[in-house]
Amino acid sequence: MRVSPVQKELAQRAADVQGRTLSEFVAASVQEAAERAIREHHVLTLTAQESRTFAESLLWPSEPNEHLRALAERYRQTTRAEE
Repeated sequence: MRVSPVQKELAQRAADVQGRTLSEFVAASVQEAAERAIREHHVLTLTAQESRTFAESLLWPSEPNEHLRALAERYRQTTRAEE
């Protein structure tokens, strides 16, 4: 990875402060940034109305329709056959 001399000096100072080598500091920083990016990507952001709708769906779920009942029955039959 190529960085400017200013970036390298800053990273080296940070590594020194933490008592790490530059390589250790860079590896840990990259891992933390990657984990944060992945975690933030998986966070669901809802508007106020969407949040209300979601909560209401959990509190007062609707009855399953005929298609869902048929799928549930097929699942029960399939899992019984595997036992």
